[in-house]
Amino acid sequence: MKIKILHNPRCSKSRQAAEFLEEKGVDFEIREYLKVPLNEKEIRDLVEKGIGLEEFYRGEKEIKNVEELVSELLEDPSKMQRPVIFNDTLAVIGRPTEKILDILEAK
Repeated sequence: MKIKILHNPRCSKSRQAAEFLEEKGVDFEIREYLKVPLNEKEIRDLVEKGIGLEEFYRGEKEIKNVEELVSELLEDPSKMQRPVIFNDTLAVIGRPTEKILDILEAK
């Protein structure tokens, strides 16, 4: 299963996640989500893979449902919590970095 990371190179936590994967010798793909934003289906897929609504959103607004989350993230991708690490079946926010182990152990 290919591991992917939704990455913002200006974010220290996102850089730490990429470094963690490199140190573990993991083959992974980086997507800079501010340059290539997620579409509605991708946002919904990540929620289905295990990321909670409140965990996924880093804005001030209280997110009550997937439709609200989709709307907010389509309007402003910078409100997405980062980094997001995922494979075909599971997705996690890589904070703290050790949460990435959930993905590696699920391979």
